Amino acid sequence: MLPSLAPLVPSLIGALALAPLSLGLTLPELKHRSIYQIFTDRFARSDGQITYCNPAERDYCGGTWKGIEHNLDYIQQMGFDTSESVLVA
Repeated sequence: MLPSLAPLVPSLIGALALAPLSLGLTLPELKHRSIYQIFTDRFARSDGQITYCNPAERDYCGGTWKGIEHNLDYIQQMGFDTSESVLVA
């Protein structure tokens, strides 16, 4: 049996609210956007804790998509209307 996707709907709506790049905006449309680049692992943990990690040692910092979702208001209050998520390998 497949799990219900209903719990994911708010997360998806939140992610799409700040992710017009995924909607296929053209370069001229992007020129008028304020883009906030997010390194998911480095941005925010889902439990709200702040922990030290050393990226130079390639430590996993614990940031998650849920951590980003919890901080969408913060990103918007800084004046950004678009976000770009970057994976850290």
